[in-house]
Amino acid sequence: MLASESGVLPLIIATFQFASGSFFITLSWLLNLHPKPRLSLQQCSKLLPLALIHVMGNAFTNMSLDRVFVSFTHTIKAM
Repeated sequence: MLASESGVLPLIIATFQFASGSFFITLSWLLNLHPKPRLSLQQCSKLLPLALIHVMGNAFTNMSLDRVFVSFTHTIKAM
C-alpha cells in the first residue's frame, strides 16, 4: 500500500474535485442549463455549517483512502 509521505496529495485531490465541480455548476448556470438557486442571507447562514461538514467529510475520505485500504474506508463511512 502506497501512502504519500506528506499527506498533501489527498488534499490536492479534494481541492481539484471541488474546483472542477464548482466550475461545471457555474457553467451550467451561465448557460441556463440548470436554474440558479435563489437563497436569502438567512438560508445561506443555515447552509454554511452543512457545506463545511460536507467539505471536511470529502477531504477526510481522501486522506483516509491515502492511508488505509478502500474497503476499510467504506466500512467506516457506512457506520
